[in-house]
Amino acid sequence: MPDYLIHKAVDLAKVNKVRRAVLSQPGYLDRTYMGQAKYDGCNVIFILTVAGEQDKVLSRTGEAVPSMYWLLPYMHKVFAHLVMEFGGAVILGEAWKEGVPFAEISGRFRKKSIDSDLGVRVFDVLSLAEYDAGVSNVPYIERYARVISGGYVAQPMDIRAACTHFSPSTTGHSDWQGWCNALKARGGYDGLILRDPEGAWTRGNGTNGEIIKLKPVLSFDLRVIGLEEGKGKHAGRLGAIVVSFGDRELRVGTGFTDAERREYWDEGLNLIGAIVEVEAMDFSADGLLREPRFKGVRFDKLEADHVG
Repeated sequence: MPDYLIHKAVDLAKVNKVRRAVLSQPGYLDRTYMGQAKYDGCNVIFILTVAGEQDKVLSRTGEAVPSMYWLLPYMHKVFAHLVMEFGGAVILGEAWKEGVPFAEISGRFRKKSIDSDLGVRVFDVLSLAEYDAGVSNVPYIERYARVISGGYVAQPMDIRAACTHFSPSTTGHSDWQGWCNALKARGGYDGLILRDPEGAWTRGNGTNGEIIKLKPVLSFDLRVIGLEEGKGKHAGRLGAIVVSFGDRELRVGTGFTDAERREYWDEGLNLIGAIVEVEAMDFSADGLLREPRFKGVRFDKLEADHVG
């Protein structure tokens, strides 16, 4: 498999164990990370040199992207001050077109001819030296300032940054997951990218957690109809709840704290009949939920969501 030329966003589960323990603390990412809409397109790299003779447009795995070469003159206009300051600049973005599905964007991106209807959303800028070295210790918040540092330059479309927010509240949601779900539902977005404002850039997989990929999740409020005792370390306490999902039963065995497992098993009759919130990554092949996870009891609800 080709090596990545970018600093790849990863799921939280793929961050190294020590760092993941910090990032997984309740509310930590909501308080400290920046959020960017994850455009449902293709990663693209613009390499801008002073004379322009060695300019390149590459995919994240290093293939030439002729379809996007038409944007090079505009990139030079927008980022001319950085090209001169750094002796060459590298612009990182997502090839994207509003209202166009990913499958079509991907096909057009890989064309061997110009596609002047395909644009880009820029999210990072490196000096050519940083890019060649494979690392930049400049914090992301400062690299992002490079993206928006050039002032207005006439261009055929907005080739600047994905909209960046410093807290979930600026999006109208209580947490990043809420905005992630809303972006996916809106269409044209693949979820959310979370960035450590102080994070460095390192070529390859981002296992240190500087760039987190947040996936949309499904959420249902469902009625508890049964309890199952745990096994192994969970013996003698709750192993899973059984909820009604339409006309079928769904087993949910993750998302509980140790304290909740003891409490809900010891006082299990109080939980049966309750409405609980269950999240999942998607629908499973059998029409239930993939990776269902308990989120909490909905004391404010009397009726379960209608499913099916």
